[in-house]
Amino acid sequence: MLTHEDYAVGWISALPLEMRAARAVLEEMHPHLPQRPTDSNSYILGAIGGHNVVIVCLPYGIYGTTSAASVLTNMMASFPNLEFALMVGIGGGVPGTAVDVRLGDLVVSKPTGTYGGVVQYDYGKVVSGRGFQQTGALNQPPQVLLTSIAQLQADQLATTTQENPLCDILSRAFEKSPELKRGFASPGRDRDQLFAASYRHVESQETCDMCDKDQIVLRSERDPSFKEPKVHYGLIASGNQVMKDAEIRDQLAKKFDIICFEMEAAGLMNQIPASLLENKIWQGYAALTAAAYAKLLLSVVPVHSPSRAEKKKDLSAEEKACLRALVLTDPADDLNALKRRRGERVPGTCNWIIVMDEVRQWLGLLPETSKANPKTVTAADILWIFGNPGTGKSTVATAMAEELPKQPSFQRNKSNRTLAYFFCGSTIEERRTATAILRGLLYQLIQQRQELIRFVHSKYEERGDKLFTSFDALWNALVQIGRESSSGEKYLLIDALDECEPESQDMLLTQISQTFDSERNSNCGIHFLITSRPYPEIGRYLGEYSHKDLASYPKVARDLQMFINRRLGEISKKNRYPESVITEVSKILQEKAEGTFLWVGIACAELIPVRSRDVMKRLKALPQGLHSLYKNLLDTAFDNDEENESILQMLSFIATSRRALTVAELADACERYNDEDHESRIAFTREDIEMCRLMIVVENGIVRLLHKYVKDFLLSARDGTLLDELKVHATLASRCIHHLIADGTKDAFLNYAVLHWPDHAVLAKNTFRIPTEQEIFFELTSKERDHWLSLYRRMRIFSGIPEGFSVFHVAARWGIEEVARFALDCIGKRPDNHYYHDDEFRASNAGTPLQEAAK
Repeated sequence: MLTHEDYAVGWISALPLEMRAARAVLEEMHPHLPQRPTDSNSYILGAIGGHNVVIVCLPYGIYGTTSAASVLTNMMASFPNLEFALMVGIGGGVPGTAVDVRLGDLVVSKPTGTYGGVVQYDYGKVVSGRGFQQTGALNQPPQVLLTSIAQLQADQLATTTQENPLCDILSRAFEKSPELKRGFASPGRDRDQLFAASYRHVESQETCDMCDKDQIVLRSERDPSFKEPKVHYGLIASGNQVMKDAEIRDQLAKKFDIICFEMEAAGLMNQIPASLLENKIWQGYAALTAAAYAKLLLSVVPVHSPSRAEKKKDLSAEEKACLRALVLTDPADDLNALKRRRGERVPGTCNWIIVMDEVRQWLGLLPETSKANPKTVTAADILWIFGNPGTGKSTVATAMAEELPKQPSFQRNKSNRTLAYFFCGSTIEERRTATAILRGLLYQLIQQRQELIRFVHSKYEERGDKLFTSFDALWNALVQIGRESSSGEKYLLIDALDECEPESQDMLLTQISQTFDSERNSNCGIHFLITSRPYPEIGRYLGEYSHKDLASYPKVARDLQMFINRRLGEISKKNRYPESVITEVSKILQEKAEGTFLWVGIACAELIPVRSRDVMKRLKALPQGLHSLYKNLLDTAFDNDEENESILQMLSFIATSRRALTVAELADACERYNDEDHESRIAFTREDIEMCRLMIVVENGIVRLLHKYVKDFLLSARDGTLLDELKVHATLASRCIHHLIADGTKDAFLNYAVLHWPDHAVLAKNTFRIPTEQEIFFELTSKERDHWLSLYRRMRIFSGIPEGFSVFHVAARWGIEEVARFALDCIGKRPDNHYYHDDEFRASNAGTPLQEAAK
């Protein structure tokens, strides 16, 4: 819930018409807040470009500098953290000057050598012999506004005739509120008529239809290719009276170099820094275009909105609950688990990565002219580092995660940068989806800067836990945090994106590409560094940004040698290798590794039990390349083909399971040692796992692959010697159904079987078949299937599965063709009715199988 302290931008309108225009361009509307008894203002609250904005209108019929000053005083008292205020609305342009100002144009106050952007022309004194002299000076707008206006000016010069962001804002406002067109659309250039300054218009007329057309001043036509409105920058005159005398107007304009007159800004400039932007038929359009420019300005002004959270050391109870709900996995814990599984980084390796030009460019530590790749979007948006399996990508990512926070550029007292990281894992459910990545990054950012919780908590209050399953909602929160510039730039490191599920991977890359394409001319405050294999589906998105092949860094070879020396030193210390053996082994490892750290790690593990006199023979027998090395390990590890096949099946189950399995679940799934008691089965399964220690590991009772390449190796079809992934899924589906029919209450695998047999049946495609002993599960009427559905509802309470969910519903929901075919065969065998009728299988919610299929 936002409070008065969360609003940093004031927006003042003189007329209700102007306030309506301001409301039309808000990106968000906020609820009203309690008001102080002494504050008589009426406010509209909302947000634009990440800024929380408070809009106020002058009292009806009471205009001028005094009224504006009074309104602002109340607003500042109610909203104590206002950093600046904008006076946005309708003014009177000065035609015929060096600046070609016309009805509907925009005028933005800009400081001159003498004045701060606004001059109060009716404030001064009468001096004998010299008439009226203007005295005093008004403040100029704050530097942040002047810088942002200069950026817009530069963008305006750079845009083509086909580009006009103001037109885009106006179009979106009309699309959002079509009724605006009645009073706020442009009347057209033919309704812009300039009369001679000396001409006295017909009084009591809102338009000039009754005025003398002979007094119209002819002006050149504007370029029809230019998309209005046009923006002018210069000095604005402000006073307590409406400027209605054209001759006096022109005299003052010439004297002060004024291009616009209005009535309220002078009352504001000395209270709070401000910036500004009559023919009645143009007023609505003028008000809306002024509001559109103000919105455009706020979109480039850095967000410095203060928040209550910045002033508190601890989160509230509600915010802590939100943070707990956000956590799916703690990236810091995942990093420690990765190091424990693969070993600590050898001291001194990979530290060089943080001083490479590409990384320094990503960090914004190199000037724009030092780009390694001139095609990159900006100096520091996205960096993609890719490499083949086992070449040290995750080790490099680990080094950056550990070393970057120690750098001066990340020290809170010297800089304003925050690093968050996420390590994807293909075998870990909590680390392979796009939402998991965003949740991990958001959690780390909020841990380091607790004030950022407000960007998640406000959405959590509205949507609850559903927020954390919505990729779009999480992405929007991340973008808002990026734009919150008071907490600095956010550097996000995602390791091993190729291990993310394909659908999630595509979703994340598409969103990153779209966001950075739309942010080409303005920094969104987020910087991604992504590591992965050089897959083309990733390169299609990231290839246009700064990218680097890890193998092209010469220091990778040095790191590999340091890694060999470290591992070899540990082995030789235990096995007492002679110096000559150490030298020769080091040389062979370097030659056979082909730049692959994983190969060296596996090879060194193979050498541990080998005597020094046999080490050269064993090492030379190891083939080059990871695939050949793993195949060699499997071929020599087991005593007979039966045991080899059994171990391969266990490995394949680990590689294809929909979530990581426990040791007990794996034992039940493999159905080995069925004649043994439970404790013995677990012990024997652990022994099997130990035999595959170079491929799988056990962490807290959970069985995981050592590296993603193990999965690639096991499920590849190379040489026809390894596993067929479709057949593995078919086998797992069958094992699951077997356990469901048996319904062993002490069966550790039952929970997995309930939730995931349909997934494996679908992934098996046409290799899934229903064996005779499992037909009972798929009959038209089956108490076994009904029991499964009751368990499924209990485990997935939001599944929406009603009573009467038939076998055809099951086939339709998961898309399992074999189940549909079998059930239709069952209908064909009925003696009385051989035809399928959809209505016959209507569930308790009145849904039929065909409706389920359509959904």
